[in-house]
Amino acid sequence: MTEEKTKRIIAKISKIQERNFSSEQLDKLEEYIHQGILNLDKYNNINIERNTLIFSVVFLIFMLFCILFFVVHPILFIEQWTEQDVIKNKIRVETLKTIGLITGGILAFFGLYFGYKRAVAMENSAIAANKTAEAANKNAEIAEDKQITERFSKAVELLASDKIEVRLGGIYTLERIAQNYPREHWTIMKVLTAFVRENAKLIEDSNVQSAKIFIDEYLDNKKQKKELYKVRLDILDTLIVIAQNNPDNNPDNNQRKNLNLSNINLIQADLCGALLKEINLSRANFLGANLSNADLSGANCLGVNFSKADLSNANLSVANLFGATFEEARFSGANLTRADLCGANFTKAYLRGANLTEAKLTMAKLAEAFLTEVNFTKANLTLANISRADLIDANFSEADLTKAVLIGSLLWGANLTEANLTEANLTEANLTEANLSGANLTRTNLTGANLEEANFTKNKTIKPEQIRKATNWEKAKYDKDFWEKLGLPPENSE
Repeated sequence: MTEEKTKRIIAKISKIQERNFSSEQLDKLEEYIHQGILNLDKYNNINIERNTLIFSVVFLIFMLFCILFFVVHPILFIEQWTEQDVIKNKIRVETLKTIGLITGGILAFFGLYFGYKRAVAMENSAIAANKTAEAANKNAEIAEDKQITERFSKAVELLASDKIEVRLGGIYTLERIAQNYPREHWTIMKVLTAFVRENAKLIEDSNVQSAKIFIDEYLDNKKQKKELYKVRLDILDTLIVIAQNNPDNNPDNNQRKNLNLSNINLIQADLCGALLKEINLSRANFLGANLSNADLSGANCLGVNFSKADLSNANLSVANLFGATFEEARFSGANLTRADLCGANFTKAYLRGANLTEAKLTMAKLAEAFLTEVNFTKANLTLANISRADLIDANFSEADLTKAVLIGSLLWGANLTEANLTEANLTEANLTEANLSGANLTRTNLTGANLEEANFTKNKTIKPEQIRKATNWEKAKYDKDFWEKLGLPPENSE
């Protein structure tokens, strides 16, 4: 059968060679023929195996028949045997036992053989099933990727619509994709931040220095003010999507640093509880915005305008707030630990109970700010202006206030232990019950300051002439030796 098929193939090849085929066509034909020969070989191997199996079964049946007829059949009449028949057939019985053992061995061999073949067949079936499953999974992934791409493209197209409801549909579609497919999360976030940047740009007007001045000086109608600077609904919803989409299974949360929302206008935006950590918000305008309980930790807020914004209980730890404006902003309970606030403007800001531990406030403006119970432990306030500020019970322990200006500030009960006040100006400051134990008061200006019940113990840098320029200095607490230098009665010394 195989020879006839091979002859037919050779004959076809001869006819093919007589025709004018291209080299590519001939290569394909050769491949088909080669595949056909392989299939023939496979077919022949299957036939050989099948014929061997049939021959083995027939041979076993024949052998069993011979054994039954020539050996087993006479033994069936063993009851009729005489003593001579038993002796005569002893060899036959032993032969039967031997044949039985051999037959059992052969049957066991064939059992093992067919068991092995069945196991191989099952293994091959399992491998084929796994390959089929892998192919199905791969096809499913390809189909899924195609579907995601189509949905993504359609959603991005919707963002360009003139109708706000269509744009919102695109925003929510992108949000759903980001939630269901984490690997697409940051791509979608970058698209949404680009959408906000392009549609919420800062107002550029050479005749108006800032939006705050424009609102305060050029508009009288409060409704007009709100409508003029009201953040679009789609922009606000996009920001909420950006702020809330932070899945725990996100492959790379460090990508937040690549999200860019710089130079955007978010005047009076309601972003209460928003997650904006590590995002680039440089030079954005949050005038009058609600950012209470928001997380801006590690965010880049270089030069951001937070004037009149509500940042109560917000987290701005380790944030870059260099040159930011916080005029009249509310910070009660806010966390600004280790934040960079160099040159920041906190004029008339409300920071009661805020935490500024180890914050950098070099040349910061805190004049007239409400800083009651604020924690400035180990903060750097070099050259800071804290004049006429309310600092009741504020904690400046180990803080650096070198050349800081605290003229007329209220420091009643403030903790200044081991603080560095070198060349600081505390003219007319109220230091009633303040604790300056161990503080560095080298060349500190205390002219007109109220020192009633203030604690100057363990202080080796203070000079009598500095103290005498203050008021109520005789009611303060000093070490015994310094008390004597001031010429005060020894019974009141520490």
